[in-house]
Parts: sequence; structure tokens; C-alpha cells
Amino acid sequence: MYVHETWPKYKEYLEIVFGVPYEKFSRQGLDFDMDNDTDLFQSRDIVITRACTIGYEPCVKMAREKFGEVKKNCSGEHQFLNGMGCNKLPYYLRPIVYASALRHGDEKDFDFLFKKWNMEHYLLERDSIFTGLCNTNSRTRSDLAWKTLLNNRARENILARAGTCSKRLINDTLLLDMFYEQPEYLKELTETAEGPVYHILTLVSRNLNTRKDIERFDEILKPHPQFAKYMAGARHHAIDRIGWRHRVAPYFGGNASEAVVEMRRLSLSAL
Repeated sequence: MYVHETWPKYKEYLEIVFGVPYEKFSRQGLDFDMDNDTDLFQSRDIVITRACTIGYEPCVKMAREKFGEVKKNCSGEHQFLNGMGCNKLPYYLRPIVYASALRHGDEKDFDFLFKKWNMEHYLLERDSIFTGLCNTNSRTRSDLAWKTLLNNRARENILARAGTCSKRLINDTLLLDMFYEQPEYLKELTETAEGPVYHILTLVSRNLNTRKDIERFDEILKPHPQFAKYMAGARHHAIDRIGWRHRVAPYFGGNASEAVVEMRRLSLSAL
């Protein structure tokens, strides 16, 4: 839906759906201890993740403010982000804050996290930081993050990183752009890192949103028939998604518009 013209109206609907529980959790305190209530803890995680992912303004504001505190408190040359020393963010909230802060931030935010990621040795924190790095809107920074990850593939879980980074609701062709414009880099990877390349190409396929994207994807796979074969299913799913948006998304947008009107009416009548 997020690449369809009706997305703004559908987003408005989602902001009402997630906004109510988000405000409840926010008033309670996002660092409130829920370790003894697994269902409530997971519900909070889902609500905050979805709210920030769709760009719900209060959630984005929270993430930017908390990330600013992390940058201020952990600015030391040898300060790590793991633990609860300078970084007071609850562990569950870290990937959410990092991702939203970089998606709505600037290149200085990326550079801060990238430096901390390179020096970090605690794997859970490295995972959280990379979730932030892959949310950058900068092509240069995106190339840097993914190339560094692939260069360190012996110690990184590429499949897990690609899976986590596929959950962003943005029209992101940065990886497709990189491989399309740098075919020699893809060739090099196919000779040295075939497994990780497959995972990265699967991530690329999940962000194919136009016929032009499909054509470019076919172009980068043409010299590599071994990947073209394995990517056939993912390519088919991408084409199905494009067709679904064309056929069904307008109805979702229309229904969302009606739902928003009714939800706002009920909200006013309850006052």
C-alpha cells in the first residue's frame, strides 16, 4: 500500500489504529518494566514498531529525542552503546529508535551509528545498530553499510540482517541501484560470497514495486543464471504485488477513508 497513491489515506487510518495504544503505552512510560507480562510486552513492541514504521509523528518525535540523548551521552571516542551505561534505552526500543532516527534524520546521525557499529563487539547491539543503518535514505551511506556488512560476512548473519531490513515501509531501491550501477561488484560477490548474495538479492526482490524495477532486476541477474533461477519465485511474487496494488489497493484506500470518517465521528461522540 505504501507505494500506492491512496497510501496517505490508509496511513491516516493506521495512525488512528496504532495511535490510541501508542499514546497509552507512552503515558505509562516506554521503559516501564513488563518482563512479567509477556503478552503485554510483545503488544507494546508491536505497537511502537508499527507506529514508528508508518511515520506516526509522536513516535518519530520520541525516537528523534531519545536518539539525540544517546548521541549526547555516548559521544566519547571509546564509549560503546551496549549495556545501560551511557545508553539508557531499553533493549527492545533500541532498533526502533535507531531505525526511525536514521529514516528521519541526516547523514551525521548515520555516521555516529556507523562508527559505533564498527567498534561494537556485543552481537545483540550490533544487530540493533544495523537495523538503524539500513534505514538510511542516503545512497552513499547505504552502499557503505551493506558493503561493510558483506565484507565482514564471516562474523555477520546476513540472512537475519536482510530479513530485518526487509520490513521497512519505504519505496527503497538503494540496493537495486547499487547492483545495477556496479555490476562488477556483484560479479565479485558471486565468486566469493554466493550464499550471502542470495539473501541480499532476496531483500532486493522485496522492494521491487514497479515494472521498471523488474526490468532492472532482470538486467542485473542476466549475467548470473544461477541466481536468476533461484530468484524466479521472488520475481513472480513481486509481479503479483504490483498487480495486486493495481487491482485492490484503490478499494483499501476507499474503505480506509470511510473508516477514518466513522472512527473520528465515534471519537467526537464519546467526548
